[in-house]
Amino acid sequence: MGSRELAEPLSPGEATQSGARPADRHGLLKHSREFLDFFWDIAKPEQETRLAATEKLLEYLRGRPKGSEMKYALKRLITGLGVARETARPCYSLALAQLLQSFEDLPLCSILQQIQEKYDLCEVKKTMLRPALFANLFGVLALFQSGRLVKDQEALMKSVKLLQALAQYQNHLQEQPRKALVDVLSEVSVATLQEILPEVLKADLNTILSSPEQLELFLLAQQKVPSKLKKLVGSVNLFSDENVPRLVNVLKMAAASVKKDHKLPAIALDLLRLALKEDKFPRFWKEVVEQGLLKMQFWPASYLCFRLLGAALPLLTKEQLQLVLRGDVIRHYGEHVCTAKLPKQFKFAPEMEDYVGTFLEGCQDDPERQLAVLVAFSSVTNQGLPVVPTFWRVVRFLSPPALRGYVAWLRDMFLQPDLDSLVDFSTNNQKKAQDASLHVPERAVFRLRKWIIFRLVSIVDSLHLEMEEALTAQVARFCLFHAFFVTKKPTSQIPETKQPFSFPLESQAREAASSAFFSLLQTLNTQLKQATEQTRGGQPWTYHLVQFADLLLNHSHNVTTVTPFSAQQRQAWDRMLQTLKELEAHSSEARAAAFQHLLLLVGIHLLKSPAESCDLLGDIQTCIRKSLGEKPRRSRTKAIDPQEPPWVEVLVEILLALLAQPSHLMRQVARSVFGHICSQLTPRALQLILDVLNPETSEDEDHVVKCVADLPSRPQVLDLVEVLVTKQPENALVLELLEPLLSIIRRSLRSSSSKQEQDFLHKTARIFTHHLCRARRYCHDLGERAEALHAQLERLVQQAGRQPDSATALYHFNASLYLLRVLKGSTAEGCGRETREKQKAGTDPSPVPTGPQAASCLDLNLVTRVYSSALSSFLTKRNSPLTVPMFLSLFSRHPVLCKRLLPILVQHVTGPVRPRHQACLLLQKALSLREVRSCFEDPEWKQLMGQVLAKVTENLRVLGEAQTKTEHQQALSSLELLNALFRTCKQEKLTLDLTVLLGVLQGQQQSLQQGAHSTGSSRLHDLYWQAMKTLGVQRPKLEKKGAKEAPSATQSPISKKRKKKGFLPETKKRKKRKSEDGTLAEDGTLAEDGTPAATGRSQPPSMGRKKRNRTKAKVPAQANGTPATKSLAPGTPTLSPSSAAKSPKLQKKSQKPSPVNGAPRSPVEPAGQKQHQKALPEKGVLGKSPLSAPARRKARLSLVSRSPGLLQSGAKKKKAQLRKAGKP
Repeated sequence: MGSRELAEPLSPGEATQSGARPADRHGLLKHSREFLDFFWDIAKPEQETRLAATEKLLEYLRGRPKGSEMKYALKRLITGLGVARETARPCYSLALAQLLQSFEDLPLCSILQQIQEKYDLCEVKKTMLRPALFANLFGVLALFQSGRLVKDQEALMKSVKLLQALAQYQNHLQEQPRKALVDVLSEVSVATLQEILPEVLKADLNTILSSPEQLELFLLAQQKVPSKLKKLVGSVNLFSDENVPRLVNVLKMAAASVKKDHKLPAIALDLLRLALKEDKFPRFWKEVVEQGLLKMQFWPASYLCFRLLGAALPLLTKEQLQLVLRGDVIRHYGEHVCTAKLPKQFKFAPEMEDYVGTFLEGCQDDPERQLAVLVAFSSVTNQGLPVVPTFWRVVRFLSPPALRGYVAWLRDMFLQPDLDSLVDFSTNNQKKAQDASLHVPERAVFRLRKWIIFRLVSIVDSLHLEMEEALTAQVARFCLFHAFFVTKKPTSQIPETKQPFSFPLESQAREAASSAFFSLLQTLNTQLKQATEQTRGGQPWTYHLVQFADLLLNHSHNVTTVTPFSAQQRQAWDRMLQTLKELEAHSSEARAAAFQHLLLLVGIHLLKSPAESCDLLGDIQTCIRKSLGEKPRRSRTKAIDPQEPPWVEVLVEILLALLAQPSHLMRQVARSVFGHICSQLTPRALQLILDVLNPETSEDEDHVVKCVADLPSRPQVLDLVEVLVTKQPENALVLELLEPLLSIIRRSLRSSSSKQEQDFLHKTARIFTHHLCRARRYCHDLGERAEALHAQLERLVQQAGRQPDSATALYHFNASLYLLRVLKGSTAEGCGRETREKQKAGTDPSPVPTGPQAASCLDLNLVTRVYSSALSSFLTKRNSPLTVPMFLSLFSRHPVLCKRLLPILVQHVTGPVRPRHQACLLLQKALSLREVRSCFEDPEWKQLMGQVLAKVTENLRVLGEAQTKTEHQQALSSLELLNALFRTCKQEKLTLDLTVLLGVLQGQQQSLQQGAHSTGSSRLHDLYWQAMKTLGVQRPKLEKKGAKEAPSATQSPISKKRKKKGFLPETKKRKKRKSEDGTLAEDGTLAEDGTPAATGRSQPPSMGRKKRNRTKAKVPAQANGTPATKSLAPGTPTLSPSSAAKSPKLQKKSQKPSPVNGAPRSPVEPAGQKQHQKALPEKGVLGKSPLSAPARRKARLSLVSRSPGLLQSGAKKKKAQLRKAGKP
């Protein structure tokens, strides 16, 4: 590696001279740690980690091929072969194999010897036998996987002998050694195999047929060294009558061995190949597979038969395929598919689909074999119903000739079902059924025809982009003809009439064909969107099918409809064709294509339900003619009948009726047509849609709307709303959707118990939130709507404050923000004259907006009053549904409005408890918004910061006196706001007077200390000291809890030897009692002079040491969290980085804080005592604030007595430590 030189050890002289030995030792440890981590990663379960670790290990060893690392790596990998974790053994084995492959100079015999010596089977303990066996096995596998074992004759022979020895331990290893032996011998040369064969294969047929591994070894020898095998065993016929039962047993054992692996045993495929080679495949399949394994009623054996069938497909001829695909195996497979329906049952169908797909993909040049296999699987039926699904995806591998042949076979079986050609079966439950109608041929024919018609549709669905257009047209015409028409007399002009039925076509089969046909239309409609050029002449498939239906209707002597047309219905059909021709003249218009699609679809539905579609078709034609015939400057509009509704309203009613139908295609077409006409929507047409969504508020008695409202089609009607807000977001009618959608959301939130109601609510909320309120485009031309929108905005804000929960209030608040953006983005020219005059003559004392804000329709004074009222209600109302994120969203989107609302927040900072907390939280977030900062000039911003700071300072005067959770939360919010102010001032480089604030915070230290152990005080202390750190006061360091406490100075020498056995609870401890002389008795802390008071007991006797010299030193008053005397000079502290001399936070670099609570070190302090300066304050014990000279003197005396590391030494120092340990 590149850093190897860094790890080289220095000579003793160099190490002594340079003193760099510790660095080199660290380098060696670094490399060793990196080297050792490779072996940990090799055993991890993630394959990528294992491979990466192995590659890094090999790269590491390539740089040190002769070093000790190689020996350690071999030793570590060999040790890993026998670890207790079974999942780690193969990992070490693979790593060892790659190591041996990379370093070919390592002798294999030596490695094998190391493995056998470490895991000696003769000397290993019984408890370690199993790991030792697997270590030997994986060791041999590592030698084999390296690719060098077959080249090393000596190592190969030793490995073979070891595998033979391991084969005796079947209880632990089962057949793994024999399988490994077969794998090894399959790679050796012919000469080597001839030499080894007598040692590994016994010349006994009974032994050969005793296990799959022995038989597989026999087949390997027969394939590679047949002459040697014949000399050793003689001539053997495995498929004789005597050996067939033995083969069945061997295959059964092989099936059981791979039960959990779900794979085909290699021995089964080898026997299949041998049978094909010796031309004995029919005997093998009939007697060994069908009559042997399949009759055992053993599911692993059955799965072996299924896998053998799938694997045999590429190896068989067309005649052999017929033998296999019409036998008992495929029938048994069909029974399995029908009965394996439970979730926990093993299902073989996906595996068989893979086999068939692999076969079809591999023989693209042989369409006859492809067709034979697909027809055979389609012929496996359960009482007429094929077991393969209608959407079987293997058809994508069919070649075009095979696909044409398969479609032709399906059509022929639909017309003339050949039940005798099917491999039909009945399940056990069906056989036990006494109902004779279940076994009649008519039922089987119906089940087969229904499957075939949907199979044809699914082929087009999966291959409609790859299929030939003529083949798609054949399928579509076939479905249309047999769904709606009946042949009276065959004619050459209509090929479908020349196909007679062997069984009459039942009405149920025609209904199935009708349903399949409209499903096909859905697929073809999708194709129309993706590749219009594939249709003939550029026309959609629906157009060609209508032309084909018209051809059939015109041949009334040869063909008739299943439901005959009346004269009126036939006229409607003819008028539809005439309208289609008129639409061709407007083909350049986008809406003409939508109208054409709607007309074609409803016209085809005329074949299915003539009575219902006839009137609908006439209304559509009328709407289309009016839509295309209208002129922008028509002067005859006044002559139109005022009672006649506009065409767009009629068309909307039609689309609503179509949405009520269960056809997905019809709903899709309705949505597409609405997308083309929504730009011409009228308020009345929109109201028709809203009446369906809110039937309770509808006053329209129109029959269509009422019928639709009674149906469960509201989610489909929401599609029209989504189209409108998506395609026409700038339409003023979108504004009319706000309150109806909010009404739906309110009602659904109260009664969304069923899943259907919940889905409807989620869909409405998604459209309202994402497509409406968050739309990038919106209406800019309000006209005379500005005043009404202001009233609506006020109404929405008021409704938001009256909602029962925050979820509902959020939707109303977001709606008001949307209207606020619309009013702000609309120009004043579009507003009404009354609104503009009202803005100019406003009596509100707030300043009139200037600049871009003045050019909009927004009445800022009115909106300010609305949101001010909402904000005051939020701050004062106890259970307000409004939330902080709502107002933050308002502030970030409309910072000008935020500027007007900030005084309310500043006013409530010092108000009651709850408004104070909410106001602090909102201020903290609002002041950090860049959008809000951009609305303030620098003097205004500094003035605002000063006002907020003054309010916060007033709050902090009661810091530490919180008695309730709410008051505690208020203190937290005040400190959080203070720290946010500090951050803002630092970023803005503002200079503020912090003298008063510093004094307030210092004055609350002791009250804060008294509540140090209360719940939640940790966060409060952190915020407090964060603020103090900004002001230049460091937090006192606390003594570690794990440190060994010194015995109390008040204890006797005898009590020092006793161990502390427990702790008294707080309720059992003696409380402090103040004595008459001012000291705290028993366990007190401070006397009148500020020094620790002596306890009532006598001090322990002196140990004979000399008295310490009491050195008088100037101790700064900033110890224990008290700022230095200099910081309290008449100068004004600031938060400006440019004036570091005046800032309590930013100290001079030369004035470094001492280790005693961060206080600056005195200039007269001896330098030699620097390393001993370590304060030992108890947790939460803080000195009083130095507000006067006597107080500062007491603080200095207290500092001297409690900080022995500064000025004390010897016994006095120890006595101080003992005294501190005795404090509670």
